[in-house]
Order: sequence, then C-alpha cells, then structure tokens
Amino acid sequence: VSVLLQTSCGPITIALDTTNQPKTASTFAYLVRKGFYDGLPFHRIAGTPGQEFVIQGGSPGGAPDGGPGWSV
Repeated sequence: VSVLLQTSCGPITIALDTTNQPKTASTFAYLVRKGFYDGLPFHRIAGTPGQEFVIQGGSPGGAPDGGPGWSV
C-alpha cells in the first residue's frame, strides 16, 4: 500500500508498512482519504545528501503539536 504525496518540488511515494505497523498505516491512510493533510506544510526536514531523510508535517497551522485529536 502506498500514498502519493504531491509537493512543490515534485511527487513523493510513501510506502506504508501494513505488516509491521498496521494501526499507524491505517490511520495515516484514513487521514489522507479524508483530506486532513491537504495544504499542510512540513515543519521539520532532516537528512543529508545521499542518505535517507525524515520529514514531519501534518499539523494544522504547521505547529508540531497539532493533530487529528487522537494518537496511535
């Protein structure tokens, strides 16, 4: 299962680990279908060239402590 993330720098495909993290993958997919992330900015981007990177987003208003109202 994957999600296509459209960014101003091009698309990013996110593979969801439904085997090892079924609750997290299911919750993320549900929020994507509901449009929760539409238009939200990333507030943390970390990594180095040629290595894996981490992006954090999904908080309304860009605050790192926002969310849908529940946690997994």
